[in-house]
Amino acid sequence: MDLEEDIPANHLVRVVDTAVNRLDDAIFDVASPGGGRDIMFMWIAGRQRPDFRTTNRFRSERMKTVLETVFTVVHQFLP
Repeated sequence: MDLEEDIPANHLVRVVDTAVNRLDDAIFDVASPGGGRDIMFMWIAGRQRPDFRTTNRFRSERMKTVLETVFTVVHQFLP
């Protein structure tokens, strides 16, 4: 099943998709040095995965300014 066929060409989700794909990944480096793919950290942590509380803390403490930047950039993309 190809979902591409089921989404109208002018649907809002396509605008969001285009905007997200235009984002420069470097804006996330401030919150997550290594882009979240830091192999050394993964190794030292024994590949443990954070629970939802850790993820929430990360988003609220370290991603706040990044998310504001993302919002501003995406807003600029909108027609």
